[in-house]
Amino acid sequence: MASAHYGTIARAAHADGLKLYGEALGDKRPSLGDDIAMRSHTDIPMAALWTYPQGGTPNPSYIADMRGAASVAHIYGQNLVAAESMTSALNYWADSPRTLKHVIDTEFLNGVNRPVVHDSVHQPIDDKQPGLSLLIFGQFFNRHEAWAPLARAM
Repeated sequence: MASAHYGTIARAAHADGLKLYGEALGDKRPSLGDDIAMRSHTDIPMAALWTYPQGGTPNPSYIADMRGAASVAHIYGQNLVAAESMTSALNYWADSPRTLKHVIDTEFLNGVNRPVVHDSVHQPIDDKQPGLSLLIFGQFFNRHEAWAPLARAM
């Protein structure tokens, strides 16, 4: 996995002047290969953290994933650790920055310093609100959110 998959993709990306973000483990996939070896090919090691209820606890495999990405960044002298952030399923337009703060705080506490919102932000039309989505997955942060006018700084 490390050299044949991650290494090949890294070489192709770098040949075209691109940087590579790379998730390696996620949830229920730790048997795919060596976490450190796989993410060693990335320019920005990446993890994932899906939403979890306030007052609840995150899935332990996501904690391991974030710490793995942070470890790779530390080992290879990188200063950025990304995470697919605040992903949810079947939770349509139910969250806001306030209700997701505990999730982002968990990322920061586990070494992530570049959250990447799993979203469909492109909203090309105004007459079909609240807009497009990624079917059942994602976090619907877009200009049609009910709270969007209050979050101009975001």
